[in-house]
Amino acid sequence: MILADKICEQNKVIKLLVRAQNSVIYPIIFAALCVISGLGDKSVYLPMVWILCGFVVFSALFSTDNKVLLAPMFMIYYSLGNDGERIPYNDTEMSYLQSFDTDAFVQICICGVVALTAVIIRLIADGTVARVFKKRGICTWGILALDAVLILNGIFSANYSPMNIVYGFLMSIGLTLFYFITLSMLEKSENFITYACKCLVCTSYVALCQIAVVCWRVYQDGNLFLLGDGSEIIGIHRDYLYMSWGLPTIVGAVIVLGIPAAMYLARNCKYSFIGYFSAVLFLIGAVMIDTRSAIIMGALVFVVSAVICCAGGKNKWANRIYSSLFLALFIGVVIYVNANVIPISELLGKALDFLRFDAFAGELRFALFENGIADFKNAPIFGVGFLDGCFEPELYKNNIYSNMYHNIIIQIFASMGIVGAVGFLAHIKQVGEITFRRFSANKLLLLFVPFMILAMSMVDNFFFYPNFQILYGAFLALAEIYLE
Repeated sequence: MILADKICEQNKVIKLLVRAQNSVIYPIIFAALCVISGLGDKSVYLPMVWILCGFVVFSALFSTDNKVLLAPMFMIYYSLGNDGERIPYNDTEMSYLQSFDTDAFVQICICGVVALTAVIIRLIADGTVARVFKKRGICTWGILALDAVLILNGIFSANYSPMNIVYGFLMSIGLTLFYFITLSMLEKSENFITYACKCLVCTSYVALCQIAVVCWRVYQDGNLFLLGDGSEIIGIHRDYLYMSWGLPTIVGAVIVLGIPAAMYLARNCKYSFIGYFSAVLFLIGAVMIDTRSAIIMGALVFVVSAVICCAGGKNKWANRIYSSLFLALFIGVVIYVNANVIPISELLGKALDFLRFDAFAGELRFALFENGIADFKNAPIFGVGFLDGCFEPELYKNNIYSNMYHNIIIQIFASMGIVGAVGFLAHIKQVGEITFRRFSANKLLLLFVPFMILAMSMVDNFFFYPNFQILYGAFLALAEIYLE
């Protein structure tokens, strides 16, 4: 690293690029490249992935602040494009690798190895890796307890296999790694919490822009809307609305996770209107693609965050104006819709039908829940493990996540039993300690990110997806650092 420091000192271009990386310019450029990359085939995404890999290597060699690593950490996954034909998702074999040309996927893996190697060398050289093994955070023991029960999933059950350990490690690595890395690598960083929020906002914009373009393409093909018997529009054809990295439910969740980060910026930073209206756009994006869990949690967190921003903070008067304008606009839209489109009473009835929990039954949620409860009864101590799961083998669809129960509570009890529940509660207890010890509104906004992931995991598997574990672990660590 000494040689790289000397090159940086002597080269004005490198010094300028390093300065740009420490500003909001870098996550914006990174996000723009991810948007372009994720919307194309290998002729588009491969060059972009190599460029993004080059950005990461440059950061590892020359950056003066580890916070710049948060941009690729949050966003690079969403740069993955799609080489497959866009057909209804339910008509596919639902295999993740089918999105990529084989040779292109090899290059993606090479890029990943190169970037990861550069980052590891950087973190070893600056002492981050050493600090990981020395630092003790509030959530340290709870996360280690959770790791232990994840790895022990299904032990002693009738269908136990060594692969259970592999899957348990898969379910634990993202959360653990990014909690400890984030906690340790930002020790000498400056203004890193604001930078992290800007990176998450950019991440949500990546998902929002990509799915907006996909909606337009599907609309051009005449497949966006579901039509009733009288050719009236009755909904969105969501089976067409997917990226190579996720279905609409996942895309919607990524979009709304930017709401608390945007509201943190609205409360604390210059140009607060950018943060506030970014949060509004993220909520509209979730509604646009008709993702139930994202809409419910996004709306709830938006309202609570708006109250927090209006109640205090250096931008409280500006946020009160924004909230008044938004409320007036919302009321105006309601009046217009009531007069010209559909009576509000009828619209409210449709909305309540949409939000009813039993609507999930059509998506096989209840059947999955019932199967999970039955599996827990069969192995109440250590559970049946992650290899067990869905009640019908055809639901597995070639990936472990389709084989899960789509409810975090049932998943923990069924896969890991009472022992797993105790480990999870140990973790939740420490999350609660971070929340209530020296309580502050800013810290709560940071914690809304892991809170939303937990809440949306009541009807999906978000807590166990690596891309969500990155954000969960990172923002849990950021809230803990804020507390300290």
